[in-house]
Amino acid sequence: MVAGSDMAFNDAWRPFSEQRSESAGVYTVQRTTLELIISTCHAFYEHVADMGHAVRNPFAIKQRSRLTGQKPQQRTSKSLTQLEWDYLLDVAREMADSNPKYERSLFIVVALFSMYLRIGDLAGNDTWQPTMGSFFKRKNCWWFAACGKGGVQAEISVKPDFLEYLKRYRDSRNLSPLPASGENAPLLTTNSGRPGLSARQIRSLVQEVFDQAIQKMLSEGRSQDECDQLKSATVHWLRHTGATFDAEFRPVKHLQMDLRHASLQTTTDIYYNSIDEERAASNSGLGIRRG
Repeated sequence: MVAGSDMAFNDAWRPFSEQRSESAGVYTVQRTTLELIISTCHAFYEHVADMGHAVRNPFAIKQRSRLTGQKPQQRTSKSLTQLEWDYLLDVAREMADSNPKYERSLFIVVALFSMYLRIGDLAGNDTWQPTMGSFFKRKNCWWFAACGKGGVQAEISVKPDFLEYLKRYRDSRNLSPLPASGENAPLLTTNSGRPGLSARQIRSLVQEVFDQAIQKMLSEGRSQDECDQLKSATVHWLRHTGATFDAEFRPVKHLQMDLRHASLQTTTDIYYNSIDEERAASNSGLGIRRG
């Protein structure tokens, strides 16, 4: 802007122009700077996907090696261990047993885990809000209908064991054991009964359960290493944990459909290449000489 009483654009303003001497040579971005930019963009696209937007992450791990010239690093697991999940579920149940207000927290934790939900599936979006009627029964099987931003609709299969937690939660809200067809009661409510919870509110409820589970593990003599994953966990880890646990037992196509991955290869790369212990065990008894 130019000085004076009237504000106007300064045509000579060039904030990103730099006069470089010939001896300085052509500017080349440092690798550390490039890695920081790519990492930031990658995290942004992951967050957008977690919120229910159907987007492809152009900064996924496979793309980083092409952009930076480095070999892909070993993937860091975003799944809880079986021990951590057992503690988390036990603590969530104990909290709900001691105070009915925590039935909501128990329901959220189990729903995210068992149906591989994103936080947006429970928080809703500008064009869609989940209701109890999002659960429906067809041919003796229960399903959950979700709609991401962009209008992408999906039907997610519901485990029979999950119905126990759905009934508990509905009972705490003085509703019938299972949803009726087209029931419009909000899926989640605030303590005062206002329909809907924001993503931030859901994260806060789940984090409280995480914190209580960590405290219980440490108080019962578990080592820091045994609760290491739980200390780093976010809400989205529950989706990954459920899918990782189930990958051993479900056909990859079925898992892909419930995860709502656009590509079957994505499901295979993340979940069927991550069960290293099972993969190693299946190979341990196979000798070199056969017959």
